[in-house]
Amino acid sequence: QTVGQRPVTLVGHSMGARLLVYCLCELYDMGELHVVDDVVLLGTPVTTEPSKWQKVRSVASGRVVNGFLGNDWVLAFLYRY
Repeated sequence: QTVGQRPVTLVGHSMGARLLVYCLCELYDMGELHVVDDVVLLGTPVTTEPSKWQKVRSVASGRVVNGFLGNDWVLAFLYRY
């Protein structure tokens, strides 16, 4: 069943962006590919393993933007948990 015809752009910051990554991975596991237009993640405390990002990229039909600062100590702290 198709739900709406408008493109969906997801924007998340910090732990909200982490939640988006896990939700996008779950959509991938459900076989829902290209259901989100664009994804913007800012300060996301998640791993950089390529398999996880491949799943995120497969669900998004548009761009996936991951913005972060390399010296962000809060991000480094949250990444551990």
